[in-house]
Amino acid sequence: MKTATVFTTLLVLILSFPLAAQTVGKKPPKVLLKDYSYKADDGNLEFEVDVRMADCISYVELKNPDSKKPVKVQVTENDYYLSEENGQDIILRLSLGTLKEILKKKEMLAADLIIYSKSGKPIYTNELSLNKADLISASGSWK
Repeated sequence: MKTATVFTTLLVLILSFPLAAQTVGKKPPKVLLKDYSYKADDGNLEFEVDVRMADCISYVELKNPDSKKPVKVQVTENDYYLSEENGQDIILRLSLGTLKEILKKKEMLAADLIIYSKSGKPIYTNELSLNKADLISASGSWK
């Protein structure tokens, strides 16, 4: 009886390990505006999320209901960093594109954010709201 219980427990742990390993971390993903230029009214949008292990994400996709083609950004090994806060968490940081490319003259955009694993399956799905004014004020650069 003990052997069957131990075997079942081990089997459940082994089968659930890949699912836990390929998910994003505890903190919600965030989008930051970098290198904002007031004259050009443009800057680079940077996506950041903590992950449980490096090189587990294939690509990140933003699906805008108003657009026919989603924004799809491939992930490479060079997009993973150690957290600056504690030096232990693994952070995925990549450029989504410019503010003008993503928002397309809109002040606000509600899009579906989908993160795909190397196997091609979605491992994280959530709605992402991008507000131009909030992104500019959070960037701290009004040059």
